[in-house]
Amino acid sequence: MLQTDNQSASTDENVITGSFGDDRIRGTIGSDIIIGLSGSDTISGGGGDDKVQGNEDSDKLYGDEGDDILQGGLGSDQIFGGPGNDVLVGGLDDDYLVGGDGNDKIYGSEGDDILIGGPGADYFDCGEGTDVVIDFNISENDDNAGNCEEIIGTDTGTMLVG
Repeated sequence: MLQTDNQSASTDENVITGSFGDDRIRGTIGSDIIIGLSGSDTISGGGGDDKVQGNEDSDKLYGDEGDDILQGGLGSDQIFGGPGNDVLVGGLDDDYLVGGDGNDKIYGSEGDDILIGGPGADYFDCGEGTDVVIDFNISENDDNAGNCEEIIGTDTGTMLVG
């Protein structure tokens, strides 16, 4: 079910574009491409392997199930991968990225970001800015940390700072 402002639609696959206001968009059970425009949007991919892009302002992006690609834009975004092997990419400002279950790739990009892994072998790229990476499963061979300067932690809690 897609909801953007007061409109709704439901199909197996969609290309969904938000409005220039603050939108709440939920994808379908299929594989969706969802693009938020300006405004502080809340976007959930739904089931399937989704591509979600936040664009302008501070957005909340949720991958839900599937192997999703979630990309922030301008503004301080909150990005949550959920179950599956997801790719999370922060934007130009300070972002909060949480991979969730699965083997995720998490990129901080610009800004001072917080990158959090989860169960699975995750890859982190801190990018520019001073980022903090938290991963509680370093024993799962997920200590791949590109552009991260310092690694602090144990098998029960790992923090990378870069």
